[in-house]
Amino acid sequence: NFIDWRGLQKNLPILASQLLETQKVKPEQEKQYRYLADATWFQKNVIPTYALTKADTKDIASLSKALQEEGGTKILNLVVTATGANKEIAESNIDLAIRFIKEGSAYLAIKNLINGYETRVLSNDAEFQKKIIDAEVDLKFMSERAKNLELLKQRFPENVGVSSNQIVDMTDSLAKYMPITTQLVAINTDINNTIEFLQKTRNELLQVKLLRDFVAQAKSVVSVESNGLLLVDELLNIEINMRQIVKADDMNGLQILNMIEAGLVNIRTNFTKGLEPNMLPQLTKPSPIPVVASGFIGGGFFQLLYLLIRKVIRENNN
Repeated sequence: NFIDWRGLQKNLPILASQLLETQKVKPEQEKQYRYLADATWFQKNVIPTYALTKADTKDIASLSKALQEEGGTKILNLVVTATGANKEIAESNIDLAIRFIKEGSAYLAIKNLINGYETRVLSNDAEFQKKIIDAEVDLKFMSERAKNLELLKQRFPENVGVSSNQIVDMTDSLAKYMPITTQLVAINTDINNTIEFLQKTRNELLQVKLLRDFVAQAKSVVSVESNGLLLVDELLNIEINMRQIVKADDMNGLQILNMIEAGLVNIRTNFTKGLEPNMLPQLTKPSPIPVVASGFIGGGFFQLLYLLIRKVIRENNN
């Protein structure tokens, strides 16, 4: 869509510059990569075709604004243009540009995905640790309260009866006057809920540790491989190796690995099948007329300059 493409227009030239600086570009490709490192090249030579034109939006004014924005910002295809001194060079340059757009876009998408995973690990790790400690403290106090209520039940059997169907908040100050059995039911319900919460949070913490392991391995690969499509395959291999370690009945581990796999496969699909050329490159040879015309203009200018200099020299001699 429009926003995604604007981000790529900004980041792809930066990526091309980094590849040139780190000497990851073949010598015969350096000239074209210098074009790709220029943000204005993408503005002039990569033109998106939107699902709706400005004229279309006027014709469908009756549709909702949200639908117009959603449909209007969707990009159907990208029209890429490249030039060369001859047919072979032009074909090579257009092929390089298309491959860079696909591979570079996939690389940037993977970096965003890994950064998102790392942010999730850093934030959730501390958050889940805090939740577990708080829940364990609450569970300890509630267990003590349940024991005390059991003792009260034995000491005051006359206050054991269950109350009516009236709904009372057990955290209210008046809850202590409720029948002991009612209080026991309430506190044990809270204990069970806390135990379930603890188990769920511990499972999520295990998922965070598994995700941290993947991020650590992925970052080492991302720092070396700049071809996004090759990078996807390497990261999927990491996920496959991690899946072999996780037990078949470990639903929490399998859930996080399935999430990783889905994210990577989605990127690979979007930047391969989603950006497949739907037509052969069209070659056009520029007209020689502008070049010839510029030659005449340049020749005429120098001839005029020559005559002017001769005139000045004659006047001085006279």
